[in-house]
Amino acid sequence: MTESLSSTTAQARFAYRLQARPDQVFACFTDRERLAQWFSPGSNYPIESVAVEARPGGGLELWIGLPQGGQGRLLGRFVSLDPGRSLALELGAILGDAPMVGGLLELGFQAVADETQLEVRLRSADDHPLFGLFLEALNAMFGRLPGALDDFLDRFCERVSRFPRYRSRFGGFWPDLSDAEGRIAGKVQLGLLSEAEGELFRRWRKQGYLVFRNGVSEEAISRFETELDELWAAPPEDLVVECARDGRFVFETMKPGHRALRHKLLDVHTRSARARDLIFSPALLGFLEKLFERPAMAFQTLLFERGTGQGMHQDTAFVGLSSPMEFVGVWIALEDVVPGSGELRYYEGSHEIEEYLWLGRSKVKPFGYMDEEEFFRWVVDRSEERGLAMRPFLARRGDVLVWHADLVHGGAPDPDPKLTRRSLVSHLCPVDVDPEYVARDPSHRRHQHGSRAYWCAMKRD
Repeated sequence: MTESLSSTTAQARFAYRLQARPDQVFACFTDRERLAQWFSPGSNYPIESVAVEARPGGGLELWIGLPQGGQGRLLGRFVSLDPGRSLALELGAILGDAPMVGGLLELGFQAVADETQLEVRLRSADDHPLFGLFLEALNAMFGRLPGALDDFLDRFCERVSRFPRYRSRFGGFWPDLSDAEGRIAGKVQLGLLSEAEGELFRRWRKQGYLVFRNGVSEEAISRFETELDELWAAPPEDLVVECARDGRFVFETMKPGHRALRHKLLDVHTRSARARDLIFSPALLGFLEKLFERPAMAFQTLLFERGTGQGMHQDTAFVGLSSPMEFVGVWIALEDVVPGSGELRYYEGSHEIEEYLWLGRSKVKPFGYMDEEEFFRWVVDRSEERGLAMRPFLARRGDVLVWHADLVHGGAPDPDPKLTRRSLVSHLCPVDVDPEYVARDPSHRRHQHGSRAYWCAMKRD
């Protein structure tokens, strides 16, 4: 908005440039709701009521609260209206016990490109001692006029409010930001990412996962298998197995006999340095550090001998952290995976489906809340509505799959009990993010693995 002001004791002219069409500006003087948005000298003069009849001879009346208490009134009568072109209004003000002051307000609306040149002329028949104050107040009122131009405000805020936004209301990592493509390009230009790494992050954004072929070495897997055999031969008392008993899954202290059952060995990384070597293999750790932008921490592991046929889901529903979107899943193939073994499957791009909220407010399913059917239907329905492809992960020994916290994934149903699908799954987050069990009980400690990585685990009774 620009203005110029010249006045005599009984006459003044204003000129404003407004970023709106003449009909939109004209409506600010004739529409009750729009008048209520701006037709006072300032926020310390709140508009309390507005009555307007926009026709020749029609009236205008506004009641305005005064800073010192009490009320003032603006009274007007429309003399002429030519919509979008001109308007004349006899306007006066009564402030407390002072006599009325005012004059004839004449407005001209001229289109200039997509804007409006608003010409304002105020004439008073009397040399009123308060005319200067009335003119000052009127000038302040016109300074508030853009606040009633909703279309202009929408366009203006769109231009100056394009700050980065996360897809999820619960945040995420930098590739989840709306300006991530620019960040990738900038990181490549600054040498923070190589060209190849830039392409990796573009795929991550689009797919919601990455596959690192031969991401862990044969030597590292063999060392872990040797250590694992030793653990099964003499199970430590603090390792727990989740296994099927009488049609339901239960948690039991690890025993050698569990190995032949359909089971998950929980948090083997707490007892196996070789498991941590797999999780923090150089290729994987390098990617995670660039994704997290700080050191990585493994906070949960699941060791599978066979497929479980788990339904399609998002990890964010069941893996709780203080920052619910700041973690990833990692799946390390300890043998070649064949169809029918309960192979892992995922909907490509499903990390961007509409967000599911538990009880309308939580990203994570509250403890003890057992109704999960709606969630399981939701993630599948939303993925299929988008036409997303379901991909199987038929990995080779040593391959690593890394997936976004919200990627919809699960095991193929009805796995052949004769087939194994040996794999190590881990969830990792930045070291400064608290898993829910740490937030609940700070006695859970972080431990360092090497010079650049950390791990922790939930204590189990």
